[in-house]
Amino acid sequence: MIGLYPILLMIVVSLGVMLIFQSVFLARKRVKTLLWALDGDDRGNSYFYRIKGFLLPLFSMSSYDVEEKFIAAGFYEAKLAPYYFPLKYVSAVILLLLLWYFGVELELLDKVIYSMLILIGLVIVPDAYLDVRKRMLSTKISRQLPYLIDLLSVCVQTGLTIEASMFYLTKEMVDFDKDMAFMLKKVSDKSQISGIEKALNDLLLRVQTNEMRSFVFSLTQSVKYGTSIQYALETLAKDIREVQILELEEKIGKLSAKMSIPLILFIMFPVVILITAPGIMRVMGNV
Repeated sequence: MIGLYPILLMIVVSLGVMLIFQSVFLARKRVKTLLWALDGDDRGNSYFYRIKGFLLPLFSMSSYDVEEKFIAAGFYEAKLAPYYFPLKYVSAVILLLLLWYFGVELELLDKVIYSMLILIGLVIVPDAYLDVRKRMLSTKISRQLPYLIDLLSVCVQTGLTIEASMFYLTKEMVDFDKDMAFMLKKVSDKSQISGIEKALNDLLLRVQTNEMRSFVFSLTQSVKYGTSIQYALETLAKDIREVQILELEEKIGKLSAKMSIPLILFIMFPVVILITAPGIMRVMGNV
């Protein structure tokens, strides 16, 4: 059993390093994109901004970014967002100090393993959980997006503008879907301050899916060039439903290949063993 400790340590260390590098890479990519959008190509490609984009996510993250991360994960009452990073790192440090102070009887290798587990559990797992929640929420909103587009199309058909339609649907959809209602509220509030195009671009940054990208692009083009918004919304809802049906058919088509693995492991191998075992036992008995 002792020989398994080095293997377990290597696995835990490799997993922790992999997750840390992945989070650092995603943070660098996000900061680089923002710097390019704000400062243009020359500044974004300079060495100063490259170094700044690499070091900034490692040491600091504003409370606004943390709050946006919580909102993107579905936690809209993000009052504890400013205390997220201090609570996470302080808890990790306290547990590490308790482990190394009171764990005198533990071996050094055991302490290292437990320390790695504490760091992974308190530093990496919360961010990973928020990312999973964000992807699940984005998928849910994208699935329900055609119904929202139909409602917007009906509101536009009655004579309302896009801003007025979103403001009306914000109050009407609270009892049906709080996530969609909150998304519409953010877009409606942002559009009153910065305009509908800026609000839609912020929505795309929060929900980065193909369906939302098509929705934002269609509305932006309609507002910018003055084309018929109602026709664009009806066509977009139809296209999104067709794409979702095609994706569902693709998943159903992959089920046969996925079911072959448990079929081979749990049915074919036991049947082969049951057929061949009596003959093998007779041969071994005769020998």
